[in-house]
Amino acid sequence: KINQKIAKIQELTQLLPNLQDPHSEFVLLRSCFSLPKTVFLMRSTDPTHHQDLWAVFDSLIRDTLNQILGSSVNDQQWAQAQLPVAMGGLGLRGAVDHSAGAFISSVHASESLKEGLLPHGNVPININSAMALLREKVDELAPEQIPEMTQKMISLEIDKNLKIGLVHSLSDKRDKARMASLGLTHAGDWLSVIPSPVLGLHVRPQEFRYSVLYRLGAPIYPSAGPCPACKKDSDRYGDHAIVCGSHGERIARHNQLRDAIYQVAASSNLAPRKEENALLPGTSARPADVLIPSWTGGRDTAMDVTVVSPLLTERVDLAITSPGHTLVTAFNDKCRDYLQACEREGLAFIPLPVETLGGWHKKAVEQLKKLARALARSTGKEEEVEIRHLFQRLGILLVKGNAALLLNRIPSFPLPEIDGEM
Repeated sequence: KINQKIAKIQELTQLLPNLQDPHSEFVLLRSCFSLPKTVFLMRSTDPTHHQDLWAVFDSLIRDTLNQILGSSVNDQQWAQAQLPVAMGGLGLRGAVDHSAGAFISSVHASESLKEGLLPHGNVPININSAMALLREKVDELAPEQIPEMTQKMISLEIDKNLKIGLVHSLSDKRDKARMASLGLTHAGDWLSVIPSPVLGLHVRPQEFRYSVLYRLGAPIYPSAGPCPACKKDSDRYGDHAIVCGSHGERIARHNQLRDAIYQVAASSNLAPRKEENALLPGTSARPADVLIPSWTGGRDTAMDVTVVSPLLTERVDLAITSPGHTLVTAFNDKCRDYLQACEREGLAFIPLPVETLGGWHKKAVEQLKKLARALARSTGKEEEVEIRHLFQRLGILLVKGNAALLLNRIPSFPLPEIDGEM
């Protein structure tokens, strides 16, 4: 049965390139062809006799991800990809890791049903070997806890252990900072989007490829070299490119986020104004990307979007020890520049910082949720739906803005001179 299932999934994954759309291919892989496709077999089959087959299945999913990205992920990057999106991964959970938990939870959940169906009493199922496999993945669980746990609960504990192991295996500070930042609120919302070009919820092929590589900490460029925009040194991982201020891509990224927030406020009948002039008399400062009348305690409120990277050399140490520190610094810097001046004019001032990896400052999350709820009341839709859609939309715009910077800054090298002499 498992062999047949793997063969069928392999046939399906080989058809994915026909879509010629990596974003859609990935969503299908994660939602239809990876672990969800095998849950029934995992819950109904003792994994101790089939770990080699589950390893084949995991290898197939890894090969399919490589095919989608056009690049081979190494073992650490694959370990990250197997984590849930909320833990910084891609949500491609491994069957080897989760098969024991699925089987054990199924056995315990079906005990009462078996007792009712079997006329001559219950027939016990030996799960000792499966328990031994589970303890290899997570040994903190007491035996008496497990019968009361669902598969989801057991998988969560396994995922936590896998993330701890991955982070401990990382030797580079940048990678540790990256994993810490990917655990921030809403950092992976864009990966949960159902691709829809009509709704603006779609990432083009190269945008998707670069965005996933950046998330996984994989090299984006073949080698380091001069940035074609500013001529400064540029690294292979995109850390310079994603903050490079030459040309207009960084401003365009900011403006896309600003416009999306403005549109939500406008659709909520909040009468917002964009880039309002003369808010601070005697200065040319414009502290409001979006100004919403009477938004905070009856005061007009200036919201200011800013995008920051936690992976710059001078920021990684604090990004490791205090995830979100880059957001806090950006928030405080903006307040130092504009808060008092706005308050003198009777304005509320709220910065909205977001990291290049997708995490938002807690105050920004509060304001965006408030806006989404206002939109829900205006449209009659559910609040949680509007909140989810807003963060997904902003996540897509952010990764597209990041990708524009990355794609337009592939390090360049002068062509060698050829004089034709032998």
